[in-house]
Amino acid sequence: KVLAEDHPDSILAQEMASAPEFSLDAVLAAYRQGDPWAVEIANSTAVELGKAMAGIVTLTNVQRILFAGSVTQFGENWLATIHETMIRHAIPDLARQTVVEIAGHGADAVILGAAALLMSRELGLTLGVRRHT
Repeated sequence: KVLAEDHPDSILAQEMASAPEFSLDAVLAAYRQGDPWAVEIANSTAVELGKAMAGIVTLTNVQRILFAGSVTQFGENWLATIHETMIRHAIPDLARQTVVEIAGHGADAVILGAAALLMSRELGLTLGVRRHT
């Protein structure tokens, strides 16, 4: 709420004034309405994620990065900022070869991943890995 005082005219600040706590849903709602503070939050998050991904790409030469979960609701512009930042902070040739996209599982990805981990560890079941080309 202290941060909201720095942005009194923001849709997000007004939402936070009536909400008990800061939430991703509030940021998403304000972001979709073009609120400058919410856009700033989403963009700065994308930049930091891009920097983190740059390190991973440089160290491992990973070819594909999938983002999943609620935060992917920020959409393609958010994803493009992550990818552009990753290219600027990684070895550019490696980063340009890395596909960055939003997983098709949506918000259920975390639950699906937990279920797969449980099946693998507790039941001894393995899942076939499909490679996308």
